[in-house]
Amino acid sequence: MCYRFYIDLFFKRKVNKLMAEKGIFVPDRDLGKLILPRDVHPTETALVIAGVKDQLAAGPMNWGFASPVDKGVLANARAESVKEKYSFSDSFMKRRCVIPTSGFYEWNVHKARFKFFREDEEPVMLAGIYRVESGISKFTVLTREAVGSMIGIHDRMPVTLTGEEIHQWIRDDDYAADFYKREPGELMREQDDGQISMDFGI
Repeated sequence: MCYRFYIDLFFKRKVNKLMAEKGIFVPDRDLGKLILPRDVHPTETALVIAGVKDQLAAGPMNWGFASPVDKGVLANARAESVKEKYSFSDSFMKRRCVIPTSGFYEWNVHKARFKFFREDEEPVMLAGIYRVESGISKFTVLTREAVGSMIGIHDRMPVTLTGEEIHQWIRDDDYAADFYKREPGELMREQDDGQISMDFGI
C-alpha cells in the first residue's frame, strides 16, 4: 500500500532540476511547504505533475479521492483493476499524474516501519490518477503486488516510474494500459533503526 511518503532536505533542488530537464511547467514558482522536508499523509497537499493542454505542469493537489461509502478517502487504487472500477476508470483514461517524492514508508506485521528510496537518491516518482471534486484537484496513488525489496514487508506497493517515463505515463494511453506489469526499477529498503538492506525492488 502507500499511506505515507516523505520529502527530504534535498528534494527542492532535485525536483526543480528534474522539471527543468523534462520541460515541466510550474505556474507558481512559490511552492511553499510542498517542497519542504516533511512526511505527507492522505488528505494533505502534495506536489503533483499532470497534463495541462499541450504540456505537463506541476502544482498542488490533495491526496485521496472522497470515498463513496464513508467519510474517509481513497488514498490508493489497485493498478490491476483501475480500468474497471467506477471510482477510478474515468480518471485512469483521462487524468493520469505523477507524484514526485523522496521515498515512501511501509509497515510490516510487527509494526516496524521501513523506508523505501532510490539508491542514487533521485526522486521516487509514484504513478497516480486525479480528478476534481468541488473545485479541488485530488489524486490517488496506484499500487501493485509487492516485488523485490518490498517482499516480506507488505503484499502491496506503489507503482513507481523513472523521470524518463513521466511523459509516457501521462500522455500515452497504450503505454499506460499495462504499465504496472513492466519490470520495475530498483529501490533500497531501510528500517527505522538505520540498518540498510541491500535488497532491490520495485
